[in-house]
Amino acid sequence: MYVDLGQLPSGAVVEFNLSGNAANVWLMDAATYTRYRRGDQVRAQGGRATRTPVRMQTTTSGHWFAVADLGGAPGRLGLNAAVIS
Repeated sequence: MYVDLGQLPSGAVVEFNLSGNAANVWLMDAATYTRYRRGDQVRAQGGRATRTPVRMQTTTSGHWFAVADLGGAPGRLGLNAAVIS
C-alpha cells in the first residue's frame, strides 16, 4: 500500500502512522517506487516498523511515495502518511 506524497522539497519530514500488524515502511522517490512496483529489488530509506509514528526525511527534491507492506506475511495493514514539515 502507498500514499502519493507528490512533489516535496529536500528535507521534508514525512510521518507514517500504521494500523494493524508491524510492517515494512519506506520513503521512495518516483524512480525507486516504479522499480518496486515492477517487483525489482530496490534500496530505499526505511525498514521494519513495530511502533508508530515513524518519521523520515526526504533526501532530494522530487516526487515521493510513502510505502508499507507486510513482506509477504499474513495480516492486516492500514497506512496514513503526511508531510509534517
